[in-house]
Amino acid sequence: MTKIAAVSMVKNECDIIEWFIKLNARFVDHFFIIDHLSSDDTRSIIERLRSEGYAITCLSLEQLAFDQSAVMTRQIREVAIANQFDYIIPLDADEFVDFTERSSFNDYLKSKISPVQLGVMEWLTFCPVADDFYNSDNPLYEIFFPREFEPAYFTKVILGNEFAKQCVIATGNHSAKNKRYKNAKVKLDIKLHHVPVRSSQQVVRKVLLGDYSSRLNVKRKKGDGYHWTDMACEIRANNYQLSPQKLLDFALQYSVPKDKQVPLGLNKDGPRIGVAGMSVKVTDESRINLVRAFDMYTASLVEEQIRRNRGFFQSVKRYFGFSS
Repeated sequence: MTKIAAVSMVKNECDIIEWFIKLNARFVDHFFIIDHLSSDDTRSIIERLRSEGYAITCLSLEQLAFDQSAVMTRQIREVAIANQFDYIIPLDADEFVDFTERSSFNDYLKSKISPVQLGVMEWLTFCPVADDFYNSDNPLYEIFFPREFEPAYFTKVILGNEFAKQCVIATGNHSAKNKRYKNAKVKLDIKLHHVPVRSSQQVVRKVLLGDYSSRLNVKRKKGDGYHWTDMACEIRANNYQLSPQKLLDFALQYSVPKDKQVPLGLNKDGPRIGVAGMSVKVTDESRINLVRAFDMYTASLVEEQIRRNRGFFQSVKRYFGFSS
């Protein structure tokens, strides 16, 4: 039987993480989730789902600034070397595999991707028609619709296990390389449903903290995190308040540089996320608390600065011979 692992790095995804696991568990055998200093209840929701029987390994990343490519590459290689899975899918918490059923998904992957290849899936971005995420029994299915077309071409990868053992995954999981297996890319007829914008509170928290974290990354390259900076500026200009229309506008133009934005609408006759009739009970765990989020983020900055100061003064003491 074909076995599939998902490797994810998450941060502050309390509103979507349960949907992510329950919907993708239709195709994924085991989730390896790296929690990066979440200040909400993301971790407790993951642990609850694990206790309910979902196959999850939850890891922690304690660094405030980090190299996402290096972190994901290391974890993907570790999973691959264990030789327990045929395919490894790097997934973000707002991404959902679009396929009808598990058996046909397995058959399709086996027919398309050998162990030394990688498949690429196109992103299909979904947008909310209302700021009503918590008041719907099945919000992803009921109030989200795909963009009429994708203004920028983005892909995500599925890795054959042998390819993954020596791969290097790009930031954002949009591509991967392996020096041993070149020209191994296979285009797949699979869409990866993407839900980056879900509610006004989620966007304000995600964008502002994402912008700060991106700017703290000392290895940040030109162009990295441009969408965080553009959206953060607009949120501040709107006094941190987003109307339903502005929320929809953000979703429609997500990941599109300002100089390349074009008018976009929704495809109301397009595919939907998940299945009709499914629901996830809204709990206090899944609600976003903006004050808590920014307090915890500020606290992490303060702790990091204290640690650096302590290290600096210890170095000075050792240099002048005052260390004990």
